[in-house]
Amino acid sequence: GIAGRLPSRVLEHALSYLDLPDMMRCSLVCWHWNHVLADEKSEVWRSLCARSLSEEALRSDILCNIPTYKGKVTSTKENSLCFFALHMPWVSYVKNNFER
Repeated sequence: GIAGRLPSRVLEHALSYLDLPDMMRCSLVCWHWNHVLADEKSEVWRSLCARSLSEEALRSDILCNIPTYKGKVTSTKENSLCFFALHMPWVSYVKNNFER
């Protein structure tokens, strides 16, 4: 569909304004959107990281050692529960129905 034809940079810009639950829902739209959101160092995750974590938290020993923006965002208890609750059913569905 048309959702899959958006250029990655345009999609990345639009997705960078969403919160974690909305991003996870968007990963279900199509393969292209899922692929854009899978890039753990992308502008999407950098933006969410900057909005959801304080500068002090980002400078902490724990988060400094996490190499990706997605890892930093999903490392907090609240965000990790949201991430796994929304993302894991999709992973199981894909594995069961589309594994190549």
